[in-house]
Order: sequence, then structure tokens, then C-alpha cells
Amino acid sequence: MSPYTPVLLHLLLLVSLASAGHFYGGSMSFTPKGRNADGTFKVDFRYKNTHDWCGYAYWYCSSGNCGSSIEDVRGTIDTSSRGRSAFYNQ
Repeated sequence: MSPYTPVLLHLLLLVSLASAGHFYGGSMSFTPKGRNADGTFKVDFRYKNTHDWCGYAYWYCSSGNCGSSIEDVRGTIDTSSRGRSAFYNQ
């Protein structure tokens, strides 16, 4: 088994945890940053996602040391009424 297999499986788990009702899509990338003294890996994760309202973004960790969100940047992509919204177009 490749040493990156557990990392890729965790990425798939993270993507699957997003709520489909408000979630439009996203991407996650990671960059290996070397090893720690105990042999574990240092990895930089970048997770971008799009929701239909700005109060929905959060970082979920099911177990272990999953790190933390360092920066949360929010912005408006589209304010038109033509887009789908889980609040109004049920």
C-alpha cells in the first residue's frame, strides 16, 4: 500500500461529509511539507468550497489530530435570484 493511501482516503471522507442541501461543490489539495522527528508527515491542506449561504462553512474532524482551520475567507460569488437555494427553492 502506498504511503499516501490513508491520506487520500481521509480526503474522500472529508468531501463526503459536506451537506448536499447547501453545498455546491469544492476542491481539496494537499502539499507534502516533509516529516516530523517522530516520522509522521507534515502536510498542508487547502480546502475550497461553495455554499448557498455564508454561515454554513465549518471544519469537521471525526477522530485523531485533524489540525485546524487557519484562515476562513468568505466572499459573494453571485447575488442573482436565478441560482438554486436550499432555503427558497425546495
